[in-house]
Amino acid sequence: MEVNPEAFLPGFAKSLNAQARSLSDLGRRQEALEAISEAVAHYRQLADANPEASLPDLAMSLNNQAVNLSEVGRLQEALEVISWAVSHYRQLVDMNPAAHLPDLAKTLINMASKLSAMGHHQEALNAISEAVDHCRQIVGANRAAFLPTLAASLNNLASCLSEANRRERHWMPSSRPSPTTGSSPTPTRLPSSPTWPIPRAPLPSGW
Repeated sequence: MEVNPEAFLPGFAKSLNAQARSLSDLGRRQEALEAISEAVAHYRQLADANPEASLPDLAMSLNNQAVNLSEVGRLQEALEVISWAVSHYRQLVDMNPAAHLPDLAKTLINMASKLSAMGHHQEALNAISEAVDHCRQIVGANRAAFLPTLAASLNNLASCLSEANRRERHWMPSSRPSPTTGSSPTPTRLPSSPTWPIPRAPLPSGW
């Protein structure tokens, strides 16, 4: 009997995803990253062949890969990966909001955390604000199931707002006169935070 590898690829990718979680729980972070990276590669192949069936799994595995990348200190790569996860979830929400809006909200919370860790505070605030909006919408439909996610997103939003206020106060010009000129000094301001593009990936062929 001829073996068809493609028939077993979805189960194999799912097993790699589970293995990555277990390795991460044991503190074996590099091995976890290797496992989830292999899972992502397989899910990309599956999504190319059947996007409707496999794009949710690809988005989920990209989210997990971003977590594993963060755990080994590869924050820039984690941010790039989580941006693609957000992009895929946006596509899925466009087609089925009820099924995928919770995942988009959770992924935006994850992305906001990574943006904040890299100093992109305005972009982090934008991401977590969108997540809060989605969570409020979800809670309206199923309060018991999603209220904890709304609470977590509001907590992160408060942190982002606090950081934004702190930075604004730090760069606020002083009202005290300059000891040499008698006039208020011109404050030196940091350049605005870079805008982080969140790509909306094109649908794979055959969608």
